[in-house]
Amino acid sequence: MMSLAEKAVTSVYKTNEVLRRHAAPIFESEGISAQQYDVLRVLRGAGGHGLPAQELGSRMLQNTPGVTRLLDRLESKGFVTRRRPDIDRRLQLCSITTAGTELLESLDPRARKNARDFLSVLSKDEVQTLMQLLQRTW
Repeated sequence: MMSLAEKAVTSVYKTNEVLRRHAAPIFESEGISAQQYDVLRVLRGAGGHGLPAQELGSRMLQNTPGVTRLLDRLESKGFVTRRRPDIDRRLQLCSITTAGTELLESLDPRARKNARDFLSVLSKDEVQTLMQLLQRTW
């Protein structure tokens, strides 16, 4: 028999999967994955200076070993650029392009609506409590 903690963790996993299924069509409609959207979101937040590829991976919502592949795909679509600074050629700085920013701007309203719709069964106070409880586990 599952403990209460196991049941709670199972519920979190299930909720994550349902949320990912609801969100996937939003990103797929523009030819990108949820992970690629996450990369673009992080790079937009980093501003014009960009981020080292290693730091990018640590800021993503989902830890993934395939950051280089994600960047390859996004770069081939013109959504990100990578450069090596003269000071340290080992470093690879990643930045979002204008096209990447425009893509995010077109996706953001749909992603926000998806989040609102997904949590519409909860009151604002319940959403706040949910966030506080989940953030304790990080």
